[in-house]
Amino acid sequence: MTVGWALIGTGQHPRLKMAPAINSAAGCQLAAVMSRDLVRAKQFSAEFAAGSAVPYTDVEDMLRDPRVHVVYVASPNALHVTHVIAAARAGKHVLCEKPMALSVTDCERMIGECERAGVKLGVAFHLRTHPGVLRLRELIQSGSFGTLAFIQTMFSRGTRGEVTPAPRTGSRQWWNDPSMVGAGAMVGTGVHCVDAIRFLTGSDVRHVAALTDADGVHGLEQLALVGLRMTDGTLATVCASRRLPDVSNDLLVCGSFGRATLYDGLDTALKGRLEITTKDITSTATFDNSNVGLYTSMVEAFNAWIAAPATAPRPTRLAGGQDGMAAVQVTSAMLDFVNTGRHVAL
Repeated sequence: MTVGWALIGTGQHPRLKMAPAINSAAGCQLAAVMSRDLVRAKQFSAEFAAGSAVPYTDVEDMLRDPRVHVVYVASPNALHVTHVIAAARAGKHVLCEKPMALSVTDCERMIGECERAGVKLGVAFHLRTHPGVLRLRELIQSGSFGTLAFIQTMFSRGTRGEVTPAPRTGSRQWWNDPSMVGAGAMVGTGVHCVDAIRFLTGSDVRHVAALTDADGVHGLEQLALVGLRMTDGTLATVCASRRLPDVSNDLLVCGSFGRATLYDGLDTALKGRLEITTKDITSTATFDNSNVGLYTSMVEAFNAWIAAPATAPRPTRLAGGQDGMAAVQVTSAMLDFVNTGRHVAL
């Protein structure tokens, strides 16, 4: 069976990542696209599906389309809960863009609705499909690093000479509204780091502390430094920003037997160089730059999951609803810490 995908949203990620990934993945097609602007939806369909993806301006109309099996939700963050629940009630599987929602309560509702409807719920944490991240997870689980001590992550960007990033405009203006987006740099890229840390360690976040550049005057944080203590005792840091040009978005893993660094691998593209130095391993691997490779792998993993028996476990490289909720918990804890100055336990 060819899996029909529908996109809610025609913004940057659907255009640059998900539509090309669906087109390059095996066994699926872009069946429908929904935008508030019909002209925009038609243009998107023409560009990525030669006009065969049905354009919609109403979510409920799109969800009645029998060609649609999976809905990718890339609407403004505050609308994720509404669109995921609507898709679940229509019997459609869902891959939700991060952040899953703006509150833990909404995440719980989304998970519950999908479970009751018997549909699969995934969250688009694409770093789980990076072969360097997968290799590190394998080595951590095998004990190659000994007792894990520290993980450091950086997922940032910026423009030279720009002290304060310019507000988004046009169809992306909602990113400037805290009630629509939830937070700033943390939901932009930081949640990917949180999920990568949980994925690597196989443990949950126990405590959260944070510093950000939010000052109550300039709105959302554009630079966040978040410290985590995991349930297995590992300490970790997340640096997420829109103010740091020319950075190398590295992932560092340190344990009692050695270390490894995935240089400049935390990105939306498949890229980077993995160097491992432990008591038993010395190796280097380079990953060729692929714009949509990580997303193609994510789409194929989701396709495989929905094709499997209902009781089949979720593929390891695909994040589920509980993973999305965990990242929302950490974001909420970061905001609480910044606002109160008190250490937050989860």
